[in-house]
Amino acid sequence: MNSMKKLLLRFPFFLLLSIMILTCCSTVSMAGRRPTRHHETRRAPRLPGNNIRVMVKNKPYFYHGGIFYRRSGPGFVRVASPVGARITVLPRLAVRLEIGGVPHWHYYGTYYRYDRAKRVYVVVEKPEEEPVEELTADKIVLVDGDILYGLYKGGDENTIKFENNGEILEIPIVDVVSVAFEPLPVLEEENGE
Repeated sequence: MNSMKKLLLRFPFFLLLSIMILTCCSTVSMAGRRPTRHHETRRAPRLPGNNIRVMVKNKPYFYHGGIFYRRSGPGFVRVASPVGARITVLPRLAVRLEIGGVPHWHYYGTYYRYDRAKRVYVVVEKPEEEPVEELTADKIVLVDGDILYGLYKGGDENTIKFENNGEILEIPIVDVVSVAFEPLPVLEEENGE
């Protein structure tokens, strides 16, 4: 009976040790994995209610959060952004770039140009010329891998205020990997001075 008492006294210690080991192992196995985001899923049984139907070359697409979908069987499947698609609002994290002196916006592998006459953003082919970041762009790298270019506007111990495409975002500090502040370049005068 004495040995049974010793075993029962040691049980909580072994139970706690086992839980700690399992927790450690599961944490290690998750290392290096990116968190799942809505657009990393290829198939969806249904789309959010605020999706937009877009017709491109007489084919219906559904657009939500910068991602295009097509109907497939009983649900939807994510597809490459169709060149020529027109949307009125860019994805929130779209990055403004200068390519060949023309402003473009980029998000999740898709490039957009603004059509002033129709007041829409149009999906365009990936430009052959390398993009140039905006001259006044500060840069924030987020935990999920997204990179934002814009202007740092301050913040506090919990959030960073950052202007991106004319919108002031309040980004939680825990979502930020790094912030880089870009000085304004010194432009040469026309006479070379």
